[in-house]
Amino acid sequence: MGHIALKDNLYTIIIYAFHMPLFFIISGYLSHEQDAPLLVRLKACAVKSAKSLLVPYLLFYLLSWLIQL
Repeated sequence: MGHIALKDNLYTIIIYAFHMPLFFIISGYLSHEQDAPLLVRLKACAVKSAKSLLVPYLLFYLLSWLIQL
C-alpha cells in the first residue's frame, strides 16, 4: 500500500504516522528468544522501543512540523 500513489486521505495519514516504527518494534520483539513470561517480555520490549525509537521519531516529527509552519 505504501509504494503506490494514493491521494492524501485520512487512511494514508494514519498509516504513515506509525508504520515504520511499528515494524521496527515488532521486528525487535520477534528477534530475541527469552525464557521470561510473555507479559514481562512485552513490557520490556515496549519500554525499550519507546526510548530508542518513538522518542527520537516524535522529536524529529515535531521539528519537521515546526519547520513547515
